[in-house]
Amino acid sequence: MRKVRALSNTMSPVIIRGFAETTEEALYTEKANEAGTILSWSFGIIQKVKDAGRTDKMGNNVTSNEAMPMHFDGMFKFESQVDPATGETVKVQKPPGYQFFTCLATAPKGSGYTLFASSRLFFRYLPAPYDVPRFEKITWGMDNNGFWDAKLKKLPLVVRHPVDGTPCMRWHQPWDATKTKFSTCEVTIENDEQGIVPVVDQMLYDHRVCLRFTWETGDLLVSDNTAMLHTRTGYKTNCDRELWRIHFD
Repeated sequence: MRKVRALSNTMSPVIIRGFAETTEEALYTEKANEAGTILSWSFGIIQKVKDAGRTDKMGNNVTSNEAMPMHFDGMFKFESQVDPATGETVKVQKPPGYQFFTCLATAPKGSGYTLFASSRLFFRYLPAPYDVPRFEKITWGMDNNGFWDAKLKKLPLVVRHPVDGTPCMRWHQPWDATKTKFSTCEVTIENDEQGIVPVVDQMLYDHRVCLRFTWETGDLLVSDNTAMLHTRTGYKTNCDRELWRIHFD
């Protein structure tokens, strides 16, 4: 698992296919422990991603059969830190380092894909006049309603990877009521042109940047949550698709 973790920094997602007992909860958790420090959430350590059947505004698209916006996990995870220069306590975004999935059941063929967009490839193919120095100066804000109700400002568009220092995109795709019955998301570029929003979205779904992954039952998958963004396509309701996800650092 330490080798898988290391590979994921430059080659995410890493798929582990053809192994036995990958849907045994105790063994799955044990393997996550071998990979790093497991992070706990309000629901525990394992998020069981399946359609809960809710349709009200306070449901969320993670536990639905809806398509999802391109994003990174931990958008709303903050920690309090003391600024050494001012002594002021500030809230700092602290997303998990890695995602670890196992697949218990798949959606019907042709649906329920998971998409992974690589920051390394994003910057390789990003067209002029856009480049890393310009993007590193950009901050953005987002306004969410519903389950994810939050207003965030001064979010960096680019962070540096803690292992190799490469530039990594930090993004949540705009998402309106035509795409979801749950939380919507409005995105504002704070210190550059608003036209950067469609440029970012187009590049994240570019076939040179984005992998469209088809699950098989029993698959394990590790993805670097700093180097990669991800999303999901929709699938029909009342199907058995179920993934389990653990975050670790």
